[in-house]
Amino acid sequence: MEFYDAPVESQIIQPESTVSRNFIKDKRFKAMLFAFAEGEELTRHTSSRMAIIHVVEGTGKFTTDDRECDLKPGRFIVIEPNEPHSVIADTDMKFYLYLVPQ
Repeated sequence: MEFYDAPVESQIIQPESTVSRNFIKDKRFKAMLFAFAEGEELTRHTSSRMAIIHVVEGTGKFTTDDRECDLKPGRFIVIEPNEPHSVIADTDMKFYLYLVPQ
């Protein structure tokens, strides 16, 4: 068994930018904290690994080729490997991203 503490940095959001912090990176999985300033986005991209987003602060939109989902605190999204997707922050927003090996 292992224990990890997720970062809860209150000052991580920076104007007009997206910031990410790795807090777990090993052969089993990777975990990051993403912080978006209002209006910032991750353009359409894919990942070879399954990913899970857990929104902890703020609001935004998550878009795939055929769906759009509101991002809000407490929401989890499971992204399949190689699924094209994008994220835009409607307000300052933070989420944890977990990348799971195949």
